[in-house]
Parts: sequence; C-alpha cells; structure tokens
Amino acid sequence: MYLDGRHVFSYNGYNIIILAGGRGIGKTYLAKKYVLKKYFYKGDKFIWIRATESMCDKLKDNNGRALFNDIIQNKFFKFEWDGRITGDNVIEICKHPDDEKPQYEYVGNLMALSTFYKLKGNSFADIKTIVLDEFIGEEGEVIRGDRALQFVNTIETIGRLRKDFRVILLCNALNLGDPILNLFFSNVKEHGYYFNKQKGAILYYIPDNEEFNEKRFDSISGKILKGTPYEDVIAHNKFLTYDSMYFNKLPKDSKYFCTLEIGVYKLNIYINDMLYVTEYNGITTSRLYCNDIAVKSEYANVIPQHILERFIQLYNFNKVKFSN
Repeated sequence: MYLDGRHVFSYNGYNIIILAGGRGIGKTYLAKKYVLKKYFYKGDKFIWIRATESMCDKLKDNNGRALFNDIIQNKFFKFEWDGRITGDNVIEICKHPDDEKPQYEYVGNLMALSTFYKLKGNSFADIKTIVLDEFIGEEGEVIRGDRALQFVNTIETIGRLRKDFRVILLCNALNLGDPILNLFFSNVKEHGYYFNKQKGAILYYIPDNEEFNEKRFDSISGKILKGTPYEDVIAHNKFLTYDSMYFNKLPKDSKYFCTLEIGVYKLNIYINDMLYVTEYNGITTSRLYCNDIAVKSEYANVIPQHILERFIQLYNFNKVKFSN
C-alpha cells in the first residue's frame, strides 16, 4: 500500500521530480531509498535540504541517524550499514559498521534552504541528487524570506551549468499558490501526472490510496480525523483553498482596474463580481500603485488609503481570486 516510485522516475529528460500529497504513504522514504541505492550501487552523492536550520536540527538527533533509522530498521538493504550526520552537516555512511575500526565515507550534505547564501564558493561537482523535503510550508507555519528565491539560488549554486543531476521535491501540505510549485506548475487540478517539458519537470499529484485510508481511519488518529474539516487535506490530498482562491479563466466583461507593483514584480487587478488577480501583461497604465513610498519606482504612485482598505476588506470576505 506504500508509494512505488518506479513509474515517476522512469521518464527520460525530466530531471525535476515533484511528489505532492499522499501524506504518510512514503514519499520521504522513497526519496531516501533512491539516493541510498544510487550511492551504494553507483557511488553517487546527494544533498538533503530542509526549509530551515531548525528543521535540519531534527534530522541530526541521535548523531544524525534520524535521517536513516527507518531504512535501517526495515532492512531495505540486505547488508549491514550505518549512517550519520556530523556537526558540520556532512552526511556519512559506513559500509562495514561491525569492523573493529569502522570507516565512514562522505556521501553528501544536509542543508537549510534559508541559508543558501553560505554555499557560495563551495564545489558540489560530485552531487547527483538534490532532495528538498517539505518544500511547501504546513498551514500556519511561519515562512521567512522568499523560498522560491532561496530555492533558485541553492540550485544555481550547487548545479550551475550542469545537466547531470536530479532534483526531487516533496510536500505533504498542498497549496496551489506556493511560489516554488509555481516555478513549474500553476494548472494543477485533479490527481495524476503533470509535465512541464520546457523545464524538464514532472509532478505526480498522488491520489488517495483506499487501502491506506482504511487502515488510517481504523487507527486512533484516523478516528479523530474522520469527518472533520481536515480530512480532505490530510486523507484525500486536496489542495488547500483551491475552490475559494483560484480561477482558470478571467470572467467575461471583467474590467481592468489597476496594476500593483511589489519590488520587481507586477500584477494586474480586474473587477467583475469580485477582484481577479492576474500576472502583469505589459499594459501601459497611469494606475500603477505601490504600497510603500520607500520602494516607489519612477512611474508608480503610493496606493490611496481608501483603495487599499477596500482591497483588504474584499480579501477578508473571500472576494479575491488569483490566476495562480
């Protein structure tokens, strides 16, 4: 009943693999198996990334063996081995842990996405796989900084100009507006496979597993979950706020209202039965607004207070929809 990744990893020319949904059915376990098999049988090294340093610290419990415990305990590999993470976030593996003086080999690094700026100048030419675990923040999680920018900078630093490595992105929480997801896909609806050939990315939005859910709902936690508003997200892998916040096609007779400028980004606002937010399409307008005079560009005006207050009011009453 657990996730089989042979299909999703079988597509040639797709070096970015995104596994979304399917909480508890083994996405992280699958990624661990993948990188460890690549190391044991080919000598390929990897980097394991979490969003923040505190998330990385959780994997360093018990001398860093928290990353490997489930694989070792389930005896996925039929030979003895051990793994650890040292204090400087180096991942090491020992192939003969019962030796009198066991030798550990460097196999990769544990990194925090939020500290990408520390990577400059390092060489990662021998890294063949990058895993970013839980790249979409859980609902209510405090997110500091621009994670999409952090992600792009991290991949650029590790794999600049290279074509010979693979990136695996994993997430439990589901949010169509996530900026990293939107780097590749903004049209996700039903469960299944999505392809972005131009970027070499494949998304597997994992459907329900009936056998797994039967066992889930027979457990203590499953009985608590059943029939609550959280069942759709946790058990049935539905995207958060999909119905209420996103639209596929701008309604007919929608009228352009203004363009908002946030730093180097712009977006358009249209009015119909509610506000519709789209990507900036290059329109020339005198109604270009920013929200802070300190970041005002040459052609922008600070948004009038009464318009800003109306935007906030409409948003609070779920009267704003986004194109992605």
